[in-house]
Amino acid sequence: MLAVVVDQVSKAYRRGARALDSVSLEVEEGEVVAVLGPNGAGKTTLARIIATLLAPTGGRVFLMGRDVARSQADVRRILGYVPQGATAPPESTGEEYLAMVATLHGVPASERRARIRELLRWLELAPAGSHLARTYSGGMRRRLDLAAALLHRPPVLIFDEPTTGLDPSSRRHIWNHIKELVRQNGTTLLLTTHYLEEADALADRLVILDRGKVAVSGRPEALKAALGGDRVRLAVPSAQLPAVREALAAGWFDDIPAPTIRGLPDGTTQLEWTLPAGARAAARLTEALHGAAVSVLGIFVYPPSLDDVFQAHTGRTLQEAQEQAIASGMAPEEGRGKAGRPPQRAA
Repeated sequence: MLAVVVDQVSKAYRRGARALDSVSLEVEEGEVVAVLGPNGAGKTTLARIIATLLAPTGGRVFLMGRDVARSQADVRRILGYVPQGATAPPESTGEEYLAMVATLHGVPASERRARIRELLRWLELAPAGSHLARTYSGGMRRRLDLAAALLHRPPVLIFDEPTTGLDPSSRRHIWNHIKELVRQNGTTLLLTTHYLEEADALADRLVILDRGKVAVSGRPEALKAALGGDRVRLAVPSAQLPAVREALAAGWFDDIPAPTIRGLPDGTTQLEWTLPAGARAAARLTEALHGAAVSVLGIFVYPPSLDDVFQAHTGRTLQEAQEQAIASGMAPEEGRGKAGRPPQRAA
C-alpha cells in the first residue's frame, strides 16, 4: 500500500511566488524517502502541506488512503510530524512537555506515563526528563521533538530537516535512532534535508527538489550509476592550460568527452570528466600530459556522489544552490509562520 501520495501539488503565495510547482511523489509503507534540496527549494512547504498545516494551491495529498484536505483529524491520528524548530516551551521540563502533547493526541491517561518513560529511555533522555527544556543541547531537543511525534504511535512520520545545526556526533546519534525506529516498527518515513550524507545514509529512495520542482527521483545507488562512470579530476597550472588543450585536441582521446574546466584563485585549473573505468582513463591522461611536458599537480578518481547527481539534474552543485539561496534571501526555510515564528505542531 502507498502510505503517502503527493499528486501534482502546487503552492503559490502572494505576488506570484511559487514554492511548489506540480510536485508528485509516492512513499510506500515502511519506506524511507528523503526529499533533498537547498533551502528555498520547497521542502518545508511540502512537509507542512502533508502534515495538514498548510493548504496547497493545487493538487491533492493522500495519507494511508485518506485525502489530507478532507480528513485532517484522521490524518493527524496516523501521522507524526517533527518540524524544524524546537517546539518544547523552554520553561517546561521534558516530561511536562511530553505529557501535554500526549493529552493533545488523545493518548489514554492510563498509558501516558508509561509511553513517556519508554520514549525517554529509548532516546536516551531519561536522566534529563525532569530538567527544563532550555537546558537541553541541540541534539537533545531534536530527540525530544522526535519523542513528542511518536507518543501516539503513528505509522507515518515526517521529519523536517532532522539534524540542521547539529554537530556531527549528534547528527549520527539522530540517524541511529531513525534507523532503529524504521527497523523495529516498520515506520514509514518522509524526511527533508539539505545534507547529502544524510540522504545517502538514511534513504531507500531520493527525491531531488529544486526551485519548487522535482528534478529527479530514484534509489541513490541507481541515480549515481546512471551518471555513467567515475569522476576524474585533474589539476594543472593555469599557465599550462593551452598545452593541455593542445594535447587533448591531438586525437589521442577521441573516446573521451571534453572536460569541465574551472580556474581556481590559487593559479591552478581543474579539469573534470565522468568516465567509465575512471582509473584506467586517468592513467592514460596522466601519461599523455607528462609526454606533452604538462606538470600534473594532482589527479583524483572517485565514484559518483549524490552531489554529482544533483549537479547533473540541476546544473549546479548543492553548495552552489545553497549559496544562491543565501544571496537571494531564501536561506531561512520557506516554512516559517508569521513574524518568523516556527510552525506549530499538528495535534
